[in-house]
Amino acid sequence: MPQPQRSPKKQKFDFEVDPRYRQANKEALVAFLYWVLYLIVISVVALSIGLNKPAKDIHFIFGFPDWFFWSAGVATAVLCIIPYFIVRFFYRDYSLDADEHATADSEDADR
Repeated sequence: MPQPQRSPKKQKFDFEVDPRYRQANKEALVAFLYWVLYLIVISVVALSIGLNKPAKDIHFIFGFPDWFFWSAGVATAVLCIIPYFIVRFFYRDYSLDADEHATADSEDADR
């Protein structure tokens, strides 16, 4: 069966790059980096306190093993402050309508 012939010229598409894609990619990257930081901090705290610790040396804080309390409790509470600053300084409010490219920040400035 003969193969269909393809045109040697590549077809060009008229595609206008939406500036919101760049912001969305930046926000996704920042969120991923925060997740990696969170994973590293929780893992380092838990492993540094509880790794290779004999069962008789495990201390309990509020009924939780000390490694769990400091990693899942305290480190999580401290790391919950960071997303406030991430959202405040990196994320932007912009319209999701197809026709508008104006951000809500510029609309707020007009008020």
